Amino acid sequence: MLELDGIIRKDVIRFLHDSYPLTEILYKGFNNELAQSVKDAKKRIFAGALRYPDMANQREYIVYHQQKLVELAGRLADHATNNRLPMRTKRTDSKALLHSLYEALDDLLDFMNTFFADALPPDHWLSVDYYYLVAHEVNEGFDELQVNFRALSISKELVDITLAPLIKFINKPTDNDLTYRRKTFIKKLKFELIRLYELRRNTIVDKDVHHILFTLNFNSIAYLNYVGVAIRRRIEHLSTAAKKIDVLREILRDVSQTVQFPDVIFDTQNPQLKAYTMDWLRQEIQFWESVHELPTPSAPAADAPSAQQNPHLVYKGVRQQKPGRLKTKFNLSVKQISFLLRVFDETEVMEDVDMKELIRDLAAIFRSKQREFVSATSLYKKMSEVDTATAVSIYKLFLKLAKHVETVYGVRG
Repeated sequence: MLELDGIIRKDVIRFLHDSYPLTEILYKGFNNELAQSVKDAKKRIFAGALRYPDMANQREYIVYHQQKLVELAGRLADHATNNRLPMRTKRTDSKALLHSLYEALDDLLDFMNTFFADALPPDHWLSVDYYYLVAHEVNEGFDELQVNFRALSISKELVDITLAPLIKFINKPTDNDLTYRRKTFIKKLKFELIRLYELRRNTIVDKDVHHILFTLNFNSIAYLNYVGVAIRRRIEHLSTAAKKIDVLREILRDVSQTVQFPDVIFDTQNPQLKAYTMDWLRQEIQFWESVHELPTPSAPAADAPSAQQNPHLVYKGVRQQKPGRLKTKFNLSVKQISFLLRVFDETEVMEDVDMKELIRDLAAIFRSKQREFVSATSLYKKMSEVDTATAVSIYKLFLKLAKHVETVYGVRG
């Protein structure tokens, strides 16, 4: 650290303010000295951390060096123009040394975040001076990136949402909430977009951009809403519930197989993008399964007796339900209803019943306390997935029923 501090305090000033131009030899010598200092600093930081067996002391040591590196990077702003690094015009431009120093310090910060991820606070505040330097790095080449993506035949709204955090980061005049996590997200987003364009160019489609945003856990409110709308657009033109379910399951599979960068997230206050989307898809699939399982009501034969003519006639399921009938709401969850049905079956309250058919019929005529549309598949599946909390809740329900019978009807067991 002392070597890097000396380079920044002395050598940069000497190189920047000497009257003679920076030669190839001097530039190469400076970068060689800098590279060796960075290499030595990595070894010493790593060895120094190992000297502290106590995790609290080790964490204090690591955080101190992280903030020291940020402080050194911030000092580069003293030699920059309007808190921004000068553009590198040619290799031997003396001010290009500022870029070399910034990249070296950033390399050290990445090294520490990789090896000491458990000890470093990813949401620790970083200085405003450091923000200016990062913003300048993100700004370099961004105009070209923006023009390239806006020229592609992909959704304009998706492009706007994707580029929004980069534009905001570059244009914000001050930033008092810059964290290492946010800096990592911004830099990775720009890097992944550039790499995608270099690899695919005019063959890029919406799905490619979505893949990057899911990989980086881009959980902005705007994007969370956009994902739901985009999925609904994909299925709204499909004619049957079965086709919609197939597409939704395909999307769910793609989302579940997406591998995210560890510890990278846009906003820690919002839900995780992957988990949120998978839960949304499952609920949507469950809804369309309920629709798919509703049989189409058919008119009775002309000579068939009606329910009024023969009150003993037994109709099966929703085949005789009137279209648009309101569902009966149970103040129970789907798990509780499934467990209740299982108990009725095991205690022979219901005898010789086709459980699958019964569940299909029940799913069509009632709703749980949380869901308007209950999937028969979900009901049947949860009958075999009994948990203690559900069993206890049903036990308490039976006690409540017994107490009611005892109080209202005067019956004691």
